[in-house]
This record gives sequence, structure tokens and C-alpha cells, in this order.
Amino acid sequence: MNDELRAKAVLTAEEVQKILRLGRNKSYEFLNDKACPVPTIRVGHQIRVPSKQFFEWLDGLNASAV
Repeated sequence: MNDELRAKAVLTAEEVQKILRLGRNKSYEFLNDKACPVPTIRVGHQIRVPSKQFFEWLDGLNASAV
């Protein structure tokens, strides 16, 4: 699944939710927070996240946990 998601240009809020294993409200709270570590793109009421930057951030968390 991660390879398919990494190949996408942008991720939906729902995809971010599944990757981070968060509930719907928490995922939107995370993405709407001004301190969110990844950029978000708003198209109307929809939120998109650049997948490259999201996975770089996530990989950095994994690397620092080791």
C-alpha cells in the first residue's frame, strides 16, 4: 500500500488518516493545525497533502525513533 501511496502526487485526508492510524476528527485536527509539520493544499473544503513531503516527514520520524 505504501508504494502505491508514495507514487501519488498528493494524498487525501483519508489516506493520511489511514497511514497514521488516526480517527477522522484527529486527522483533520492534525492537518488543520498551524503547527502541522507537512504542508497542506486546500481545494474548496478538501485537503490534500503533497505525498513526497509527507513521506519525508514520516521517514524522518521513523529514523529518529531508531
